Amino acid sequence: MWREAGEPRRAAFVAITLAGQQQALGNVAAARGWLGRGARLLDGEGPCLERGYLAVALAACDVHDLHALQRDTELALELARRHGDTDLETRALADSGLAMVALGHVAEGIARLDEAMTAVVSGEVRNYAMAGLTCCAMLHACDRINDVERAAEWTRAVTDHARAAFGDPPPNVLLSHCRIAYGAMLVEVGRWDEAEAELRRARDTSRVVVKRAEASGRLAEILVRRGCPAEAEELLRGYEDQHYTVQARARLWLLRDKPGLADAMLLEALRELEGDLPVTLRLQALAPRSCSRRTTSPARRGRRPRRCTLGMCSGDRDWLPPGCWQPVVLPLPPAMTPLAHIWRTPSEC
Repeated sequence: MWREAGEPRRAAFVAITLAGQQQALGNVAAARGWLGRGARLLDGEGPCLERGYLAVALAACDVHDLHALQRDTELALELARRHGDTDLETRALADSGLAMVALGHVAEGIARLDEAMTAVVSGEVRNYAMAGLTCCAMLHACDRINDVERAAEWTRAVTDHARAAFGDPPPNVLLSHCRIAYGAMLVEVGRWDEAEAELRRARDTSRVVVKRAEASGRLAEILVRRGCPAEAEELLRGYEDQHYTVQARARLWLLRDKPGLADAMLLEALRELEGDLPVTLRLQALAPRSCSRRTTSPARRGRRPRRCTLGMCSGDRDWLPPGCWQPVVLPLPPAMTPLAHIWRTPSEC
């Protein structure tokens, strides 16, 4: 309709909106198709505001090319400020903050996220879809660096803002994939009952296969820790091709004393997720690195294995065969120094 009326920018905005909706439903091909349509409609339109919305059309937590995410969000931020669009500016700040945290620029990324969340809870953001995606970026950034306190603080602030705006009880603040991120952080600090409740709610309310897979993978990790590997395995059934379940499946192989299979699975995931430094370090912390009984010959039993796990904390040592958890000391990339406390060595736990 808008295209026929000679309004390509409005037509493009509709296409961009539909792309985001299709992504939320898990229809990746359709989302890409609408993105392509929106981009073509903006050919020759110059640095218009709609180009900024196009740059952040997809939820940042589902964009795996982090350098492209950073580039696109910087473009959106520039156009938002040029055209005075607070909604887009807030969203671009949050998404660029997530990209920075994932790439290891933690302090700068968190500063942008805090600024964006302040805009949300102060009522500056009028588009609630943009506010929700801003919260999503914040939670996923906190998940990457295990910053449970910041996630909880902002979640309370957003809930209070929603209660003041809409009454009590407030509307649902967290989307299913936001609950996954929050539940994952609760797992890391041992608040398993709360984590399980969040993750089950996320899994049961999402219609997107990859999000259900991610929630199932996180839930399976809790079940294995609680001594229920059979239930965990059943929960993962059908999601074996999803990288979101890699950690849980690797833990099951380690529990069965099959470090070779765990190693292969984790290395494949590391290749796929290269560039996302916090996630990479988290997977490295689980990787057995050929350190179990397969590398411990009878002559070496009772001695330190040749190659060992990186950064296992006390709660994780129980996954491995006895004598197999001493850490390998590897240098962190300079950008990851602020995250070193998250992947502690056993002597520090």
